[in-house]
Amino acid sequence: MTGKRRWIPKLAMVAASVIGITAGAVSAAEKPNILVIFGDDIGQTNISAYALGVVGYKTPNIDRIA
Repeated sequence: MTGKRRWIPKLAMVAASVIGITAGAVSAAEKPNILVIFGDDIGQTNISAYALGVVGYKTPNIDRIA
């Protein structure tokens, strides 16, 4: 009985380590890609993807990202 009591905490520590390592690998792979674009004097309607070209501006590079 004392032999089992010695191995249970060690087994629990190994299991927790394995779970922690695999959880870290999974969460690193699921991080979202976020891109922030700062512009001076630009509004939401200045980007043609959001204004459907009503304002007259054409932003094809930003449209590909959006």
